[in-house]
Amino acid sequence: MRSPGSLRKITRAAVAIATLYIPPTLDAQTLSWTGADLRRVHTLYLSPNWASDRGIHFDPRQYVRDLKAAGCGTIEFYLKDHHGDAYFSTTVGNYYGRDLLAPLVEESHAQGMKLVAYYSVGLDSWAYEHHPEWRRADAPRSPDKPEFGKVDVQSGYQQYMLRQLEDIAAQPVDGWFLDVAAFPSEFGNSTPQTIRTIHDTIKKHRPASLITWNGAGSQENEALTQYSDFSSMEGWLPNDQSYVARNLRRLDKPFTEESPGSYRGWGGWALKPASLLQLEGAVVSANGGALTVGLNPLPDGTVKTAEVENLRALWTFIAEREPYFLNTRSAAEVAILAPSGQSSFSTDGLHAALMDYQIDYAVVTPDSNWQSYSLLIVPGEGPSIPAVLERLRQFVRGGGTLLVLGMGYVGLEDVLGINVQGGASSRYSVAYAALKTPALARNIPDYPVLIRGKAVPAKASTGTSLAKVVNPIAEYTANSFVAGWDEVGPGEVGLGSNPPGKETPYDMVVSNRFGHGRTLYVAGMLNQDLNASASPILAKVDNGALWQKQLLANMVDLLLPERLVKVTAPPGIEVVANWQGSRLIINLINHAAAAPGHFGVGDERILKATGVELRIDAARFGKISHVYQRPENRELQWVQQGKTAQIEVPAFAIHTFVIFEAERT
Repeated sequence: MRSPGSLRKITRAAVAIATLYIPPTLDAQTLSWTGADLRRVHTLYLSPNWASDRGIHFDPRQYVRDLKAAGCGTIEFYLKDHHGDAYFSTTVGNYYGRDLLAPLVEESHAQGMKLVAYYSVGLDSWAYEHHPEWRRADAPRSPDKPEFGKVDVQSGYQQYMLRQLEDIAAQPVDGWFLDVAAFPSEFGNSTPQTIRTIHDTIKKHRPASLITWNGAGSQENEALTQYSDFSSMEGWLPNDQSYVARNLRRLDKPFTEESPGSYRGWGGWALKPASLLQLEGAVVSANGGALTVGLNPLPDGTVKTAEVENLRALWTFIAEREPYFLNTRSAAEVAILAPSGQSSFSTDGLHAALMDYQIDYAVVTPDSNWQSYSLLIVPGEGPSIPAVLERLRQFVRGGGTLLVLGMGYVGLEDVLGINVQGGASSRYSVAYAALKTPALARNIPDYPVLIRGKAVPAKASTGTSLAKVVNPIAEYTANSFVAGWDEVGPGEVGLGSNPPGKETPYDMVVSNRFGHGRTLYVAGMLNQDLNASASPILAKVDNGALWQKQLLANMVDLLLPERLVKVTAPPGIEVVANWQGSRLIINLINHAAAAPGHFGVGDERILKATGVELRIDAARFGKISHVYQRPENRELQWVQQGKTAQIEVPAFAIHTFVIFEAERT
């Protein structure tokens, strides 16, 4: 399994995929169980050779029965771990000496549960030590660190691996979770052809079993996505989980998020509190997915009762909410356009800003259906394919709105109403925005807003300037600085900068009308600045890019003032709006209830969400018949003001639904 930020490291070279083969699509009935089961466990059964009393206390059948009693529906189980230990009957590799797979499958099916086989593709310490010719030359194992052996999947190891997968497939497993297969990276050197070979080998023996890979659904590794029946990525904490879930939901395919049950990660034995697990479950399920939580038996096979009880608290929480989590589709009107091949974390700063201001959003790609969205946000990377640029042009011409940041302008100058002067960017590493309209300046002091990164030297042509670029008095260097701070933050964004100087003739924000639609262009590198500010390092020193976030929220309100759902709440309240047929379900998720480092242990110590105001555009929704809150089973009263229905939401702890039913005609 990976570290929290590791997906950020996967290189763009991963987009080279095999395009000639499309795996067969399973029917909806076969896929239904993975999309409907929101109560899953990821069993890290690790019992290495050196451990004493290996597995003597593990009873696979009792393990299944205990999890069933706790509310579990699907068990993922380590059948070959990173040590190379094989916990299934095989004559290949380092057999554990005891077949755990057969009783696990039999008992799972007897209990009406599903069993997913975990297999480590790219890490195998036993194979690394016993077959030096299988080692990855580019990733030697350090003798001084506790790390696993990285094997070359293109070597003779591949046949060894395929034979083991065939041995697992001798049992009727329901699914597969294949780990450490990303490429080319520290997380495996599988190629698209290797991934296809693994997929085809499994499907030959178990055609109805469902396959996923760790990283399937990520934007930067399309082969894993192509050869998967459902998507899966890791998300360790609620904010990241929300961001990952919105990315995975773009595929309209079932997905899971894998999260350690320990706040120390997969290799830790320090339980997350139940409140944190409940928050994680609410975040992932509200956004259309299923949370799979790690459970770590001890090497002697002991399964701590407290760990199972922690999961029982999570699954009880999920079970009472399942009717409103399942069978939904996003009602978001705002979408971030994420170019194919970019890191799945290339817009996490935008996510943090939108979430803090209760702006629900989706993620789309250039080939997605944009029809249901009113506003597209194009981040600084921007599209470059002529067909995508034409789609954006037609989107705006037809009445859509567009918010374009930084370098995303290329090829859209006429749509944005700008001319770019001279070079592609300023010679200064930061810029300031002098806001000229009350709508942009709402809740922002009359002081230039710092946006780190080199601004594009743009001027309005057919557009209207709403803000001007203010350069610093000098570039921040060893020979020209006012206050010294020579550290460099994430993404090479500096922590130090010189104060604002004179206003320039260049425009920081330009508004334009194009066809029936409207656009805003921001010349500053707002997306990159927000990304850097999303890191724990910079969040401590710049309060999480407070003014940049407010500016973004102001621009969304300017472009889309009459959204279907608008929520006023303190930061930390996430809003996810879903349709369930004609029913509108508003998820309100209180991240402050179990914020990292501030876990609420005990109901009396959970910070309740108060002062949440919800407004619905009733003219668009239709005539409201009634509004209610679940799982509190509370009928809610609303105040009709013109076409807006307004509700004061009663205080809640971690998560609540506010559900709108329309009158039937």
